[in-house]
Amino acid sequence: MKMKWTFCLLPMLAAPALAQDIPPDCAPLVTIQSQGCFVRQVFTCASDSQPLRWAASYGPNGPISLTVMDLGGMPLVMKIGKDKPRGTLDPFGDQADLAKALAGETDRFSYQIKFDDGTALWTSGTFDLTGAEAKIDGRSLPEMRRIETMVYPDGSSSPELDNRLVYDAELGLVINTTSTDHATGKLLMDRTPVDFLFPGEAGADSVVPLYGCEG
Repeated sequence: MKMKWTFCLLPMLAAPALAQDIPPDCAPLVTIQSQGCFVRQVFTCASDSQPLRWAASYGPNGPISLTVMDLGGMPLVMKIGKDKPRGTLDPFGDQADLAKALAGETDRFSYQIKFDDGTALWTSGTFDLTGAEAKIDGRSLPEMRRIETMVYPDGSSSPELDNRLVYDAELGLVINTTSTDHATGKLLMDRTPVDFLFPGEAGADSVVPLYGCEG
């Protein structure tokens, strides 16, 4: 676990209104086309007081969310859906520690995202390396694992989840791949990246998902 005092940073972040609401001083870093009919455009912004990643996510029906993350993959600010409240990371929680996990240790975390309507999303679990590497679009990326449980704003809870991720050190991104029920092994979500598209490449400006959209 890692204590990060981000409360001085959060008020300076622009409050996202929609998934495509990126500040004007931001520049595209990469567009990631993934399975599950999902695409994410990632930006960096000159006005940020620390290195951050602004990730706008889109599905088959358009914008899904805008999340502002630190380089450890922790969500500092998030907005999910046009009419949903904004969420900010509680700075007093035990945040997931990417450096510890990359060093071969098992990190334990427990933190919450507090929403403007007074509700919260709680997440707790463990974070570590699996020892495997994923080959994605010519990139060799270490696979990571978060065994975690979430308590949603409505008070309901998730099953214990086995969430797999990859870490791209060059881009400063922790990227979700699959989510399964840890007890049963049932696949709940597959957003494994397929293409990394960089500024100037064909398709880098598109927010139309390409993979896994059948049916």
